[in-house]
Amino acid sequence: MILAHAVLLAATVMAAPVKTDPAVVGVGIEIKIDNGYPVIVSLVPGGPAGKDGQLSIGDRIEGVAQGDEPWKSTYGLKLIDVVTLVRGKRGTKVSVRATRMTDDGSRQQLIVELTRDALKTPPKKSTNWISSPSTSRRQTKGPTRPAR
Repeated sequence: MILAHAVLLAATVMAAPVKTDPAVVGVGIEIKIDNGYPVIVSLVPGGPAGKDGQLSIGDRIEGVAQGDEPWKSTYGLKLIDVVTLVRGKRGTKVSVRATRMTDDGSRQQLIVELTRDALKTPPKKSTNWISSPSTSRRQTKGPTRPAR
């Protein structure tokens, strides 16, 4: 299995199942691919993006830049490729160019610079995006007998 957390950018989605690791470094977003673009489906509590407060669920990520490097478009990339762009060494900077639909139907463009950090709270389990390992336990019961 591939370990990924974007963002965990949570998130690997339709291309291949991805699991997160609580020790992963990223910006604390969980994503899915929608119409060719990565879209934020959740923010990891306490992660860099959640603390920063500028990105929101539903924001479409259109580009990523590492430090002073040029922007890379995310359109058409596989989820694992987007996750790879967003993840990196703890303490390094990554910029995310996102678009948000406003209430009046217009688009608001955001450019957010985040500092990658260890993500201590993995996202909840999901089937279509970056997910954490299942921790469910099966309870078994023996066969029931009629009372005598």
